[in-house]
Amino acid sequence: MRQWGDRRRGAKPGSARDATGSGRAVRGGFTLIELVMVVVIIGILAAIVLPNYIKIKDKAKEAESKAAIHNIQLDLERSAVDNEGEYPPYLIGGDNRAQLVEIGNDKRRTLRLVDIEPSRCADPLIRGGYKDSYPTNPFVRQPEAVLRLQVAAGDPLRSSFSDGQEYGTRFGPLGTLMGQCLCEARYIDWTRWDRELDERIKEPTWCNIQYEFYDVWSGTSRRRAYLPGSFLYKVCGEIVAQPDDARSRDYVKIEGENAIIPHNNRDEATYPVSLSDYVLSVWGGYRTRGIDLLGEEPLVIFSFPGTRKATTASSQFIFDPTTGRYELNPHRTVDQYTLLGIPPWTRGVNRSHVGPLWGSPYGASMREEEQLTVGNANGYDDALILVLTAGK
Repeated sequence: MRQWGDRRRGAKPGSARDATGSGRAVRGGFTLIELVMVVVIIGILAAIVLPNYIKIKDKAKEAESKAAIHNIQLDLERSAVDNEGEYPPYLIGGDNRAQLVEIGNDKRRTLRLVDIEPSRCADPLIRGGYKDSYPTNPFVRQPEAVLRLQVAAGDPLRSSFSDGQEYGTRFGPLGTLMGQCLCEARYIDWTRWDRELDERIKEPTWCNIQYEFYDVWSGTSRRRAYLPGSFLYKVCGEIVAQPDDARSRDYVKIEGENAIIPHNNRDEATYPVSLSDYVLSVWGGYRTRGIDLLGEEPLVIFSFPGTRKATTASSQFIFDPTTGRYELNPHRTVDQYTLLGIPPWTRGVNRSHVGPLWGSPYGASMREEEQLTVGNANGYDDALILVLTAGK
């Protein structure tokens, strides 16, 4: 007799359908279309989630950088309290330690570190005992890239240079600390007392090393190279100007001291009579356009009625942005005047200027009682995420 049941439907003994008693065959894998659909869905999810994850990660690092800058600001204020309101003329950053490597060998890395006497450190906050070292830069993942940056800038404050092993390292011995990256061309030396020689010795600060970290987003969608998590510091103060010619040099009394007024020469650095104000700022992540703070610092113009030697500056000339020139203030009239242009005393120019590329956070002030003001926007974002000033 013919058998009915599973065998009648063509199932073989021991087959999947035979074991389950079901009329459906069990498949063993995905089709190509199904696999493609899964990959596409995963790709869409990654495209949505990954940028947000990176953005959140960058924001966390920026928040850490801001907190670190606030700590540096507290040390600056402590220093000013101990120095009659005078802030440090420059900052270096990093640490008073270096890797113990052969001089000139930039490729070798070691965990063997050499400690430098804090009183010999180039950074004034470390030298003065206000900091043991600068905070860790949360953005640094490849210290080798920081070293390459220093080599490209010709920065001696690195472990493979004798000055780095003598005065400290700008980004720390391993390249992981926050450092100052805005050129300061005025205070290129500091003086220490040598007990053995019983005399004062000048030492280099190396704060005049040029890192071109300004105008990061310079009119295009592509950023210029810079080091996120590094910082800038620039100090200024009041300048009291008087005419100066070949026949006589003018002096003014500032708190009982004779202050020499420099010649009207753009190539000469001009020093303020006090260091009463500063700008402290920090660079954010690579995707952050940030604040437009840096640009070419303007000349500050002083005018003097007649032939009288004035003892205070008067702002009878104002900058006209439509013409790009300094014009006589229409609200003031004088019969005769002598015009004196003081070169920028924080020594900052941008890349549109012929010469060094420094950049300045100080611009022309529209207020009569001020000579400069914080903020020197020139239309190019600088990726700076926080700006701190004296007392704020």
